[in-house]
Amino acid sequence: MTDKVVQDKAKAVADWCKNATEHELQHKGKEWVYLLIPHNDVGKNMTFEGLRTKYIYNN
Repeated sequence: MTDKVVQDKAKAVADWCKNATEHELQHKGKEWVYLLIPHNDVGKNMTFEGLRTKYIYNN
C-alpha cells in the first residue's frame, strides 16, 4: 500500500476519477471515487459505504 508504484498508480486513478466526475456532473451523471483497499481488509460483513468511508483515496 505504501509502495511508490502503488501510490503513483493510485494518484493517476484518483486524477482520472476527478476528471470523470467533472464530466459526469456536467451531464447529470454521478461522482467517481477511487478506493485503495488492502485485500486482507475485505470481509463479508462490510458495506460499500463502510469501505468508502475508510479507504477513499484523496491525493
